[in-house]
Amino acid sequence: MNAIVAADVLKELESVRNQLNGTLRTIQLNCDCEEFKRFRAEIGKIMGAIFLDLVEPIYCEHPNLIPLALRQAKSGRAQKKKKAGPNQARSQDRRAKKWFKP
Repeated sequence: MNAIVAADVLKELESVRNQLNGTLRTIQLNCDCEEFKRFRAEIGKIMGAIFLDLVEPIYCEHPNLIPLALRQAKSGRAQKKKKAGPNQARSQDRRAKKWFKP
């Protein structure tokens, strides 16, 4: 996928995420707690799949499209890892290594 298409796809996926969050807010304000929890769990699965299966591969291919805030968050985790034990640091970084290059 070229970088222009990748950037457009990321914008559309962000829009989907925002729509799902809006839907969840509507449910929270208008439905009982149990129904909200059920929807929150399912929408969480959808949002996780969107990130892991769609967004993350784009970031791997086009690291320049990773938002600055996400890069900074990764940098903050790297600083904390210096204080963490080796096993903890490895498990925290396992997924991030796929698409973040030092």
